[in-house]
Amino acid sequence: MEGSKIKELRKKHGLSQVDLAKKLGTTTAAIGMWESGKRHPQRANLMKLAEIFNVSTDYLIGYIGEPTPYSPPQKPTLGERLAELRKHFSVTQSQIASILEVDRSTIANYETSGITPPLDKLILLANFYGTSLDYLVGRTESYNADSVLKQTSDENIEAFINDEEMYSYFTDYTNWTVEERRTILNILKGQHALRESKK
Repeated sequence: MEGSKIKELRKKHGLSQVDLAKKLGTTTAAIGMWESGKRHPQRANLMKLAEIFNVSTDYLIGYIGEPTPYSPPQKPTLGERLAELRKHFSVTQSQIASILEVDRSTIANYETSGITPPLDKLILLANFYGTSLDYLVGRTESYNADSVLKQTSDENIEAFINDEEMYSYFTDYTNWTVEERRTILNILKGQHALRESKK
């Protein structure tokens, strides 16, 4: 990486080392090291530099000679994320439609037409795939697989089974609302579809 490019772009944008350091949340010493070529910015700072100077990271690191405008990395859309998860778990649109109690075409629209599922359907999908709503809508790249595994550990399952309040709730299902029954049924359908897809 050519540190002179950072210095040149910084001056072109009328920024002092102090100004640039503040924008990046780093020190002027770090800026000086980058500009002298003694050190290189970490990836996060490289991305921020590209955004501040409106140039590509390829230009900053010397892969290309002419500056091109900065283009932030594209996050997957909700539809792309839903399709990706469905394929990863080897389930069909029809199976997901059955779980959500909608037509298969509705699932296709969620995946390809930019139509956002209602919140209750998103919650069912997040539960089915064992992830968070934030992951589904692209607010985080963390699938939360570790927390899902922790939640389903044998100890937690045993504690759930032995919880008298939970036991009473599940055995007295006659007092459940229609919505509670529908939610539990959809979760069970989803687990059945997932089990069947793995056979």
